[in-house]
Amino acid sequence: MDMFVKTRLGPTGCLAPWRCSEKPGCDLPVSWPTRMDCHLPKLVVASSVCVPQSRCVKSWIQKYSVPIICFLVVGLIVFFAVFLPVYLLRTCPPVHPACPNKWTRSNEKCFFVSQATKDWNSSLEFCKSDGGTLLPAGNEMLQEIGSLHNLVGNDYWIGLNKDTDSEEWKQLNGSVWPWPIKHDHPKMSCSCINSGEYVALDCFTSRHWICVKSL
Repeated sequence: MDMFVKTRLGPTGCLAPWRCSEKPGCDLPVSWPTRMDCHLPKLVVASSVCVPQSRCVKSWIQKYSVPIICFLVVGLIVFFAVFLPVYLLRTCPPVHPACPNKWTRSNEKCFFVSQATKDWNSSLEFCKSDGGTLLPAGNEMLQEIGSLHNLVGNDYWIGLNKDTDSEEWKQLNGSVWPWPIKHDHPKMSCSCINSGEYVALDCFTSRHWICVKSL
């Protein structure tokens, strides 16, 4: 026989129910804990009127579905906006910048040693097109590039040329080069390296070149 319950009248017909009898009429109430409980057997009786359980469940869903959905949506937004980026930053390895194609990386620098030949100005423009410049003069740079490439036997343009006004040899950053240049001559205004020596040449002759770029 179907179980029936009697309830105090409430917004959903489901408040403070008492277990009644196993037949319609609800004349023998027995105490039931006071709480919202829509999971009742088969039928619910409100003010002595039997109401199907499905209406009780539907009313509960209508009342609480929107707040629950809003809570879940806000939770997802917070997760993807805050916690996921933090997690990815902690777990993903750092991404190191890459050198341009055909350039060689050493520490935090990229080097390019040409196979073709160009004049000094064209060589400088090539380096600039990839975000670099001609190799500065100096022992530290020569040792670093020498450990990566065999530079013996060829001339390579570097970032050292003669100031036409002062006749001083200067780096591309404007600093004066105080040491002697081999074959220095008024008509030889650009410098290359050959087997570790700094040599003066006509800027319009074609030579290999070396580029450097900091990461």
